[in-house]
Amino acid sequence: MSEVVELPEPSYFGDCPKCGTNDGVLNVGREHWFVCHKHKTNWYVGSNLFSFWREETEEDWEENFRVLITYKTVKSLNRWSQGRHGLIGVRSARKDEPEEGGPSAG
Repeated sequence: MSEVVELPEPSYFGDCPKCGTNDGVLNVGREHWFVCHKHKTNWYVGSNLFSFWREETEEDWEENFRVLITYKTVKSLNRWSQGRHGLIGVRSARKDEPEEGGPSAG
């Protein structure tokens, strides 16, 4: 498995709805999935947002995929809000509702 890249709190890309933190991002190709290993949750944040996916191998992506498919795909805890003067950090819990789908095999 490739190294999980950790981002400072609060995460712009969301956090686990159960604990309010994340363990970083796993890539499957250019797709980026944030994870919480403690609660076995993941949430998709986008594609080709971070360039480091290009430094990973197909073996890394296969291992990441094997991890992600065992986790529950959820809507992340979003602690950012669009304010009058740009993004501002806020604490607002979301319900733990699963999103449609999960990591794709292709």
